[in-house]
Amino acid sequence: MPDQMKMVPIWVGKPFTAANFRENLVTLTKQNDPDYQAHHQLPQMYRATFEQAGLAIDDPRYGLWWCSKAGVPTNHSSQAANYNAKWEQFFATTASPSQDEILAYMKSLAPSRRGYAWVNVKSSPRLSSVDRSEMFRALQWGRLDELPVEPRFARQNKGRKFGDLLWTTGPTKIASARFVSVLDESRATGYSTFPVEVENPPGIVLPRYHGLVVFGRPGDDCFSILPAEQHWKHAHREVAAAGWWGRRRARERLRELEESDGLDAAAQRWAREMLRTEIANAWARTSRHANEWHPRLLEQLPGLAEEAAAEAVLQAGDDEQLHIHLTAAAAEQIARENVDRVKAVVNDPTIYLLRTTTPDGDPMTVLQHAASGLRARFAVDPVDGFGDVFSKSYDIPSINPDNPRDDGNRWELYAGLGLGRRLYLAAGELHPHIRWRAGIQSPYAAPLRTRLHNADPYHWAGHCAWCNERRIIWREAEPAEFSEHPITPAPAAIEPRLVEVTTGE
Repeated sequence: MPDQMKMVPIWVGKPFTAANFRENLVTLTKQNDPDYQAHHQLPQMYRATFEQAGLAIDDPRYGLWWCSKAGVPTNHSSQAANYNAKWEQFFATTASPSQDEILAYMKSLAPSRRGYAWVNVKSSPRLSSVDRSEMFRALQWGRLDELPVEPRFARQNKGRKFGDLLWTTGPTKIASARFVSVLDESRATGYSTFPVEVENPPGIVLPRYHGLVVFGRPGDDCFSILPAEQHWKHAHREVAAAGWWGRRRARERLRELEESDGLDAAAQRWAREMLRTEIANAWARTSRHANEWHPRLLEQLPGLAEEAAAEAVLQAGDDEQLHIHLTAAAAEQIARENVDRVKAVVNDPTIYLLRTTTPDGDPMTVLQHAASGLRARFAVDPVDGFGDVFSKSYDIPSINPDNPRDDGNRWELYAGLGLGRRLYLAAGELHPHIRWRAGIQSPYAAPLRTRLHNADPYHWAGHCAWCNERRIIWREAEPAEFSEHPITPAPAAIEPRLVEVTTGE
């Protein structure tokens, strides 16, 4: 299910109860598929605890659908037990959580508990070749806001090499990030992409894949998914297979392709993307969790470039048209270009600032780095002096007046480069007397919070072995308790240039 359900009027003539939970969830989501089970996002075993926090767990806004089709666990009890275990861990580590903390944790679990939409893969004999018509129509026409659930694809033909295209039925494909980049660079038209999760059972998510919808029908003037060399081979086959009535037209298409420079241009674009991918992979093998184009990468050239070129040549097989472009010098040039591009973004000091309020009327500051689009919300409770940070850029509307439609989905391009720390420290300077709780942290945010805590343990909460050994409860601790805390000063950062905006959707 999407993280946020769209609110629609529902009948409230009788109180929400566990007995009418599915009925109300159907009314809210406009779905009533027998293959989907209705589940509480706030588990019933903690009903009393949630009620103490002012949350009615039978409210259908706190519900979700889980699929019970082939290949997906169908036992309602086992699904619920798995989900309950996550909440048990939450309550074990969070004493007397607030309503906001509970809802934040509920939302953090939502992506991992979304139901399967469909698992159509061409090579899977177990699955129907018929797409869910409602979702299929929404994808084909690009109306992603109408998707009944988030698309998720499970690759069933495990054991085979993962290529640039994982096929599904009809014009809907799964394409690698490399493939989509080639389309973008070549200014291709007639296609649309959408975010997906691709799983290789049993549940391992494959990164760097996109949903791809091809518009039009064969023969139309629309985008084709064949790389240039396959175009050429396909044109040859057309000539061989054509009847006397179609052979002239097929030969004309083949001659046009051979006489143009389109084949070599496509080979250059494809080789460039192969090298780009392989040098990023080589860097990742030596520096796990580092940014894909961190400036430190340049310190390992030309070694990484030679490794990337050798791997790309192996992948190209006997394609001589690609081989001539797969050189270590080309790989090194690509690495330097990408590092320079990232450095230009990181060096931009501009941060947009929006002063607003939470739904409860408490002060809230939104900060957004102009060049990268990274952003975070900093909510302040002026009564108890604590603040909370929400840093999922894709869930925070852009406040950049020059790019209000930025969806925040590029955040991974700039993770690990110090931009998040710049936003956090700027918020700390705007609210110098506020102490910032850690709350629920993503794997990306946890190291940052630890570094902030090590630099200023009183104002920033974070995982800390020194505090744990002394059983210091951060929320209740006075400044004196951190007097002997080891201090690791934060690295020097670019001085931010704050630009205040007055409106933001």
